[in-house]
Amino acid sequence: GYNMSNYYDVNAKEYIENTINCDMSFHYQKFLKYLPKTGKILDVGFGSGRDMIYFKSLGYEVEGIDTSLEFVKNMKEQGFNVKLASRVTHYKIDVKTKEEASEMGINFV
Repeated sequence: GYNMSNYYDVNAKEYIENTINCDMSFHYQKFLKYLPKTGKILDVGFGSGRDMIYFKSLGYEVEGIDTSLEFVKNMKEQGFNVKLASRVTHYKIDVKTKEEASEMGINFV
């Protein structure tokens, strides 16, 4: 049947071309003030990989998951550590403090 993952697989090339160069600097600046100078970022639903590329350029370790096989292939070809995910309806991590997240090796999602 039709689902969003299928949509992105079918339209991956066009989606990547239309989003990879979007200026996200305003949004990035909001996130950066909460991040340590180095660390690991998990990009959930990375799409074109634009954000992963940006944060890697700043020295962050980035990993990603996405439900689109085409997006995963695209980023693997660029040398990124990405995985194909099943469709997630919700995901819960019981983290009450920044320290607990850090112990899990995650600085930002």
